[in-house]
Amino acid sequence: MKTEVQGIYCRRCGHSWYPRSPEVRTCPKCKSVYWDRERKYPNETMARENNPQWRGDDVGYASLHLWVASRKPKPKLCGHCGAKKPHDLASINHTYTRNLDEWVWLCRSCHMKSDIANGLRDATIVNAKRVRGENGRYIKTNLSNL
Repeated sequence: MKTEVQGIYCRRCGHSWYPRSPEVRTCPKCKSVYWDRERKYPNETMARENNPQWRGDDVGYASLHLWVASRKPKPKLCGHCGAKKPHDLASINHTYTRNLDEWVWLCRSCHMKSDIANGLRDATIVNAKRVRGENGRYIKTNLSNL
């Protein structure tokens, strides 16, 4: 007498399989114990602005830079001098919004010069030299004396 085994379908990842035992605990592909239930929020409906944790322009400095970096393609050369590879994302008008047109990829040199020109960075800190003490370790220096 042959027994017929029915296939099982995971409602989370869409994987189909034939179980080895009658008691199925997890999906073998996504390892979910809730394989027999649909997701509460499918990925498309909870993405970006629809997510309750979306903060809009009230996001932190580092998170905003990561968000812009993931959406603005990095060019081969700096957006200002056109000579070096860009490493930094810089806000053109320093408003730090999610408008991608207000951001540019710059090389480190152009980024520092831009920040100094706009008063966002102190030139003495950028140009300060590190001084070694008697034991060979760097020591804290008073920048006003340099």
